[in-house]
Amino acid sequence: MLVGDKKLSALLADLEEAQRINSEMEALIDTMSKRSQSLSAEIERCREEGEISLMGVRAAALKAETDELEARRARLAKTLELVASRAPTV
Repeated sequence: MLVGDKKLSALLADLEEAQRINSEMEALIDTMSKRSQSLSAEIERCREEGEISLMGVRAAALKAETDELEARRARLAKTLELVASRAPTV
């Protein structure tokens, strides 16, 4: 059985519409893929910045601890000087 002109035209129109939709979907998939790669790179950058930030916090804490230890060392040195100055000389 042969397909009529109207039916054939309708089928061709449906095929063209399906091809157009397919092309749009492929473009969307490509866009989503690129966005996914971009987001992955952004996540990695944020993770690295977070690690750097954390290391900065740790470094600041170590500096504060070092400063406290240095102040304590200076106080102990003064105490030793004071004790030494009061010690009887032989």
